Amino acid sequence: MYQVPDLGAGVEERERPWRLTLEALRHPEQEEELLQQAIPPTGKTNTNSLQTPYQARTSQQALADAAGPAAALITPRHFAFLGDETFQLVRRLFLAAGDKAPRAVVFCAVQGSNAHSLISARAAELLAHHTHRSVCLVDANLANPSLHTYFGVENREGWAEGILERSSIQDLARSVGPNGVRLISAGALSATVDSDALIASGRLEAWTSQLRAGFGHVLVNAPPALGNRVTSCLAALTDGVILLVEPNFTPQQAARQAKQDIEAAGGRLLGVVLWRRPLLSLNRTGSSRRGRKASKKS
Repeated sequence: MYQVPDLGAGVEERERPWRLTLEALRHPEQEEELLQQAIPPTGKTNTNSLQTPYQARTSQQALADAAGPAAALITPRHFAFLGDETFQLVRRLFLAAGDKAPRAVVFCAVQGSNAHSLISARAAELLAHHTHRSVCLVDANLANPSLHTYFGVENREGWAEGILERSSIQDLARSVGPNGVRLISAGALSATVDSDALIASGRLEAWTSQLRAGFGHVLVNAPPALGNRVTSCLAALTDGVILLVEPNFTPQQAARQAKQDIEAAGGRLLGVVLWRRPLLSLNRTGSSRRGRKASKKS
């Protein structure tokens, strides 16, 4: 499910998971075989090994079969599965990298999907639990904010207010969850922010610098990468990007173009998440329906 190459690897080795990702998009029926080449199977699943996409799908299907066609409550079991999967990303990207670990990372989809919001939220919770550094999660997806929903809080003053009104970062960051994650939501004024004006103002760079200075790790939930200037700027201002692609939904050329946009802006692709649509909603505390068919039957 997650492909994060060794941050100290050479260019050829870092590019290999990306090439296999493109092959998986081209031949989704061969996804398991192709991605096992990038993530060697271990024969077991635990918090010290990466799961292959096939193992992840098997776990997801088991949850779906157990839940049946009706609406499924989000239970600790659901989040235990998602947490175990996301822990592999956190371990490889942050915990195992030591001094080379990135401090500021952007999470975004190639296009459309909002699943990266859920992944960034779970990654922030797990990182806060496993590190002594402070962790701040920022919802920079102003057109489609969602992290406040995940944590069950209001989308009050947040990133938009910080950009428009130069509000203090520490005043905007709210403590959410048991692990002390600080959340800066998109903000009530998110719909009024003009992206072009934001980039031209230089405030994006100033804010990113303040976030780095104020927190040990910063995880940014960004708009889709394809053709989005804000995401390209954030990619250049942070240590890199985790890009979400969806087999059977993400066109290969779109994924290729998104990577090119990130790198053309001066950003670095740190890893790829292959996401199968969707088992869980983006509500951490409420109920969830699995897909349209489940909704019609309930």
